[in-house]
Amino acid sequence: MNYRSYYDACAYLESLGKLGSPLEYMRERKPEDLDKYLLRMQDLLDRIGNPEQGCKYIHVTGTAGKGTTTALLHTMLHEAGYIVGSTTSPATTTTLERIKVGDYYIEPDIFAEIVGQLKPFINNMYLNGQYGKPSYFDIMLAIALLYFKKMNCEWVVLEVGMGGRYDSTNIISKPIVTAITNIGFDHTHLLGNTLEEIAYEKAGIIKPHSAFFTTEQHKECLQIFQNECKEQGATYTHVSYSGDSNIALVRAIGEYLNIDSAHTERAITNTKLPCRFETVSEKPLTILDGAHNVSKTLYSLKKLDYLSYGKLHVVFGAGETKDVLGMLDQIAPLATSISLCPVISPMWDSFSLKDMDAHLKTNYPNLDVVVFLDAHEALEHAEEIAQNSDCVLVIGSLYLAGALRERWYPVEYILQNRKSF
Repeated sequence: MNYRSYYDACAYLESLGKLGSPLEYMRERKPEDLDKYLLRMQDLLDRIGNPEQGCKYIHVTGTAGKGTTTALLHTMLHEAGYIVGSTTSPATTTTLERIKVGDYYIEPDIFAEIVGQLKPFINNMYLNGQYGKPSYFDIMLAIALLYFKKMNCEWVVLEVGMGGRYDSTNIISKPIVTAITNIGFDHTHLLGNTLEEIAYEKAGIIKPHSAFFTTEQHKECLQIFQNECKEQGATYTHVSYSGDSNIALVRAIGEYLNIDSAHTERAITNTKLPCRFETVSEKPLTILDGAHNVSKTLYSLKKLDYLSYGKLHVVFGAGETKDVLGMLDQIAPLATSISLCPVISPMWDSFSLKDMDAHLKTNYPNLDVVVFLDAHEALEHAEEIAQNSDCVLVIGSLYLAGALRERWYPVEYILQNRKSF
């Protein structure tokens, strides 16, 4: 099949980032600009006919686990017989993975068609809009909402892009359910340097009369959530758990929505996500994982305890804004080798390979560290030095894991099947 229109649409959206904007949510956020992010998103939606209206919403945020929780909720509602759409970010291998209805991602041709419909509005906002052109994330959300309306979705599960209070998804004014998985340190240059500051940002998704759920454990964060619920007139539910917190959260939400537990359990059994501790090869055991902060990295490394393997060979790359040295300090004591490489992304810069290399060689002199400017060469090197009984772990960035995943699941496989597996 010919996917030229889809590739052209993706290239167009990526090119918009080169134009610059007075409001760059993911790069810098000035206090005087904060309200403008939502005003800009609402301006775009008003221009295209308010496709956000008419669906029931579940809004999900958190530092780790929000993508998994979103996927589980999506599958649960689908199992229960509803027409359900969901958004996640970023994509792993190709853009359309961000938008899903039922079992399938958006069709490539429909994606391109909707982008074409949006172009005049984007052009006008760039030239004449009060808040400048919409961001890449704004446009992706608009595409998703237009698609959900086209597909007559009854339910939509929205995953927050970053933070919550000023995230584009927060234009949804009357969600049925809001959920926060947990609070940890990520995007601290934008959200704040304390758990309380980050919790305040994420608590912004709590809306009047919504049902709020969280598995967070820190008392200070929970107090912020409780205060926000009281102020908004939302119900507050703290979900305790002994195993997987994401699963516990989904079970609690399913029970609140009167979803038959059999549908919830099938969702828990059947839901798979690419690049979330995904095994793609057995000899050597090769795992792709998108963990990109310290808490997610620790969670992934704990999963290794349940696997049987010889030596651990890591392929690592991360974005410039992440706590990269903190992640490496968790990984290095467990690894035999680390192959450092750039993140493969047209939108983000990589953390300095030189700084990572210097940190590891200074603090872990017995560790085998090699620097590659090509991520594919880093993976090939790790596979070459690994024995069949060893483990190769790709970690540090979802962009990195997703790009390397193409070896096993090429882009055209995903476009043709509209699935990741």
